[in-house]
Amino acid sequence: MLLFPFVHHDVDTTYRASGPIYVRMNATTAHLEANEVPAMIRSRLLSIRGYDASGMLITAEVADGCDVEAYLERVFADAHVAYLHLHNARPGCFNCRVERAGRIAPRRHILLTPRPA
Repeated sequence: MLLFPFVHHDVDTTYRASGPIYVRMNATTAHLEANEVPAMIRSRLLSIRGYDASGMLITAEVADGCDVEAYLERVFADAHVAYLHLHNARPGCFNCRVERAGRIAPRRHILLTPRPA
């Protein structure tokens, strides 16, 4: 396993962010259906951060992963929220980006970055 820096929020604002990413031999990319939430997300305390189209933070909340769908529905009801980042709340590690419905799939879609097993 190798550890590299990874820019997970590549925007031209003060909210540009990076963190460590683990690269494993034989790792595979997650392929999720629209609205599918992985078990890994459901089992964690999450820091959920909502950004506008220019990459500015406009909402943030800590939520239990088992309740993540309710939060996603509520935050995406605000038309100013373009996308979300989900982080592990305690260590702060980036988990994934959540896109608004219709941007990359017919409905909401979660994109995961590679994580260690």
